[in-house]
Amino acid sequence: MGCDRVLDSFINALWSSSYLTDECRTHAALTGSAPDPRSVDRSAGLRYLLQCEREEKLKKLARKLCEGTHDDATRGGQWDLEQVYRVYGDYRANVHEETSGPVLPPKTFSKLRACCSSSKTNDRALVDCLRAARPRDFTKLFVTDPNVTKSVVAYIKNQGDPVKTVLEMGSGKGNWLWSLGRAGVETVVGIEPAYMGSLALYDDSWDVKYSPVQLDSMIGDGGDGDLQINAFMCERFGATDHQFDLLWSMEVFEHIPKKLHAGMLRRLAAATRKWVYTSIAPPEQRGLGHISSMSKADWRKQWELLGFREVDDEEIRGVLRRAKWLQIRRNAMLLKRVQSVSEVNKQLDRIATSTLMGSERP
Repeated sequence: MGCDRVLDSFINALWSSSYLTDECRTHAALTGSAPDPRSVDRSAGLRYLLQCEREEKLKKLARKLCEGTHDDATRGGQWDLEQVYRVYGDYRANVHEETSGPVLPPKTFSKLRACCSSSKTNDRALVDCLRAARPRDFTKLFVTDPNVTKSVVAYIKNQGDPVKTVLEMGSGKGNWLWSLGRAGVETVVGIEPAYMGSLALYDDSWDVKYSPVQLDSMIGDGGDGDLQINAFMCERFGATDHQFDLLWSMEVFEHIPKKLHAGMLRRLAAATRKWVYTSIAPPEQRGLGHISSMSKADWRKQWELLGFREVDDEEIRGVLRRAKWLQIRRNAMLLKRVQSVSEVNKQLDRIATSTLMGSERP
């Protein structure tokens, strides 16, 4: 599907969003009555519709935070409240740093309580207060490690490859997005199924270049999420098949049902030119919503099927040893493409065909 059709389809999908008011539709179409998505300017109108939808999502999210409606992610999937809630936590040092990391997840949230108390009936004032209350020192958030980010980016550059664009899957509240930007990456794009808005740590716009962007969507299932991602790719890069210099996905897929892994991984693998930095929680690791835990060896095999091999040299081993968090030290790995996307697709299609035919071997 060409970019014109992709953008038209995305505008139509936005048009039917339950978050969109008739006032927004009328304004976007620049008509006095009976607005029609076919009259919307494909670029300016799209951005306005996105702004309208996200403004309502943001107000709803902010109010849920104040109501104490926690999504503890016990069943995995979308855990936006749990993630954004942590942004406003009162963090403290951890005396057991060697086993758990330098800080502990917060138990008190004084900034959140203050904003909720001062803006009980005004959603706009509440959003403004929460934006202003975001922390300045992102290294105290659970979990991020700017030194790991800088080291991985530097390693890839030393191999002679640029790292100007990065795609992160499962970008959550945006702390890894932030650290990638601080490492000198020009364009950082995150994908997160749940909407977290600018209450989290990234800009809420498709237009920024030197600040992170986050897309609220699923991926790899051919649904509205893929439509949004394709529309973004068309707007930013001029094609839906743009490849990023690096794919980043840390401690994410254990929260996603395994039946969705294959489609998501295939789409993500095709979206990276050469490099992947990733980890998954193994079965013995504690955490909320770990519904698809997997050993590091099995996670490696998933990526090998997609044409990648792990980079295992002394420099990368040193990066892992110096990581703040036990999860990264144990689980993370850097992968490098050894097969082209077209070669991998042919191989996977042969396996699928053989499976349908009942063959024991691909």
